[in-house]
Amino acid sequence: MNETRQELLDLYNRLVANYNDNKKFEQHEEDRLVVDRVINTIIWEDDFITIFCDRNKCLLVFINDRGDSKVISFDDNFYSIEDNILAYDELIKKTYLPIDEQKQYLGEFIKYCEEEIKGSGYELNYEYLEQYIEKARFER
Repeated sequence: MNETRQELLDLYNRLVANYNDNKKFEQHEEDRLVVDRVINTIIWEDDFITIFCDRNKCLLVFINDRGDSKVISFDDNFYSIEDNILAYDELIKKTYLPIDEQKQYLGEFIKYCEEEIKGSGYELNYEYLEQYIEKARFER
């Protein structure tokens, strides 16, 4: 079991024990650090998709509300920010949302990606995205 998982399990067990014993929870500094470390892995979250980033392994993990997932390595020489958008699109399609709402969520994620690359000199390749995202779901 990795260190963070064990620390979270210890925190959970202390919370449960305190609750069961009717004790007031006493927060420890190490608890805050563990929770902060886990929270800092979340880079995007909306009603349907959460994205986690494991910087040590150079992985982005996309998970939708149905439990479907997609993992992208950003250490790959062929990686581009458009891969994130295509992964998001793939998972939002698997939700129960109508196309109009899927389009709205996808648009918000694209805006987020645009903000993330602002100042880097890189621009999204919209022509590339239009090849892979259905026209009814993608507008600039």
